Amino acid sequence: MEPTRIELPPPQFPMVRRVSADHPFTGKPIMWTVGEPHPLIEDTTIVRMFITPGEGVDIYSVSKNGSAMRHRIP
Repeated sequence: MEPTRIELPPPQFPMVRRVSADHPFTGKPIMWTVGEPHPLIEDTTIVRMFITPGEGVDIYSVSKNGSAMRHRIP
C-alpha cells in the first residue's frame, strides 16, 4: 500500500516560532518550537506553527517515517 502524501497548507499569518502550553497529563509547562522535536511524540519534528484567530495555535509536525499531523493548542 502506497502512503498518502500530505502537503502542508500555505503559510498563514501570524506565524509563530515558539509556544508554551501546559502538558495535557501533568499540567507542567512544555515548549513547542519550530525545527525542534515534538514534545509528546518521539521521532517527530515541528515544521510550522501559526495562529488561528479565536481558536488557538495550529502546530504541524512530520515524523521520520513521513507521516504528518496537526495539533491545535487553544
